[in-house]
Amino acid sequence: MNIYNTLSIILAAFIYLHLARQIRKGSAEQNLATWISWALLDVVAGVSLFVQGGNWYLLTIYVAGCTLITCCIIGSAKFTWKAVETICFLLVIASIVVWTQTSARYATIISTAGVVIATYPQLKDALTKPSTIPIDVFVGFIVVNGLAIVGGKAWTIEDRFYPTVCMVLCVLIVGFSLRKYFVKKPAGA
Repeated sequence: MNIYNTLSIILAAFIYLHLARQIRKGSAEQNLATWISWALLDVVAGVSLFVQGGNWYLLTIYVAGCTLITCCIIGSAKFTWKAVETICFLLVIASIVVWTQTSARYATIISTAGVVIATYPQLKDALTKPSTIPIDVFVGFIVVNGLAIVGGKAWTIEDRFYPTVCMVLCVLIVGFSLRKYFVKKPAGA
């Protein structure tokens, strides 16, 4: 592990704690289905990367952080679970089932595809309710994933695919959330 990977792990831990605090204070809302799915998929990706000798250390923090955030969301009782969340969650479960039937390399690809699916409800919330999204958190994850990309040993699936896709997803969430500075908040919100 190099300095970039170490920094990405430390920064990720602080970001999760920061987001947990925001959720507990009521200043941020997150999508429960997305965070549960991310936790499950991070386990899959982490195990796959461990087997392949990739950067699994960051995924360990991701699993712990996603679990913490999921607990905070449930504790806040400020979440909804609609058809779109159910569909995305079932697709995530399907990707986990497929993972059990493949090699570690394909599991990394499949679990990363699952992360894209799992992110859809969060992206939808960022687009439709941008004022509830903590932009600083997702900017932080852009940096975390950027550090993980730079810290990769080689341009391989094991070292750079997962953080690259996660970084792109965080850029999209930030981009959608920036709308809160240009769109008026609905009355009573």
